[in-house]
Amino acid sequence: MIREMVEFMENSLPELIASVIGLVGVIVIIASLNLNVFIGSIVATVLIFIVYVATSKKTVSLNKSYNDELENQVAAISKNEVSHLDKHLRDIMKWNIKLSDLEAINFSIAFIILISFLVMSIIISVDDGIVQYGSLFALIMYVFQYMENVANLPFFYQNWLRLTEIKERIENI
Repeated sequence: MIREMVEFMENSLPELIASVIGLVGVIVIIASLNLNVFIGSIVATVLIFIVYVATSKKTVSLNKSYNDELENQVAAISKNEVSHLDKHLRDIMKWNIKLSDLEAINFSIAFIILISFLVMSIIISVDDGIVQYGSLFALIMYVFQYMENVANLPFFYQNWLRLTEIKERIENI
């Protein structure tokens, strides 16, 4: 579990910083191109944040159960009983599947929000009078960049929730 904390600090934290800087930069650019699309990007970001915050207790609960089972791993292996090891591995799989299911639901909702934002940004841009193809193309490319940066942030949030639970375990030892 400590390895996950080190991995987050070495690999995920620099990616998180790059994503946040990229997100802020692209939102500033979108604001300079079209104020209404900028407002839409803020609304989409808040909606996605709400989805993940609303399921954070469930995520923490599933991570706790998964980590509880991981702590039993040494005992399961040292017993040298196939049935006991089989049950342990199935339990680990069960928690992985539940975490993956929750992540899939959250990501699907976030993706629907982002696709809706993309469609609305095109409609809003045309309604606001952006009829030059180059300007519309530039705005849409920045919207795609925004979508890429915003889609990465929930993964970091979920990692942070997992690491918070692991940190509490380590402090209680």
